[in-house]
Amino acid sequence: IGRDIMRTSADIPIRAKFKQVGIDVLTSSAIAEWHGNGATILDILDQSTRRIDADTLVLAVTNTAETTLLDELQEAGISTHAVGDCVAPRHAPAATVEGRRLGLKL
Repeated sequence: IGRDIMRTSADIPIRAKFKQVGIDVLTSSAIAEWHGNGATILDILDQSTRRIDADTLVLAVTNTAETTLLDELQEAGISTHAVGDCVAPRHAPAATVEGRRLGLKL
């Protein structure tokens, strides 16, 4: 749920709203198994497990670099320069700086 929510002033109000509408936020946890109607949750701090009944599973996961287009262009022999999320997941400002630096070099 919002990778950087804990770093913003919205943290407390949004978590309060989640609680108000019945959303449980689990941290330091991993899904050990999805059963279709619930999940077995692993507490990564003490290795205990518990089952939670649910009809929907929503995951906030680590971003991964997307290189499909870069790979296809390189395979076609087209000169390329990689910046932004095809290099590694990052925030837009970091990708913008990389793009600007590359643009200035070219």
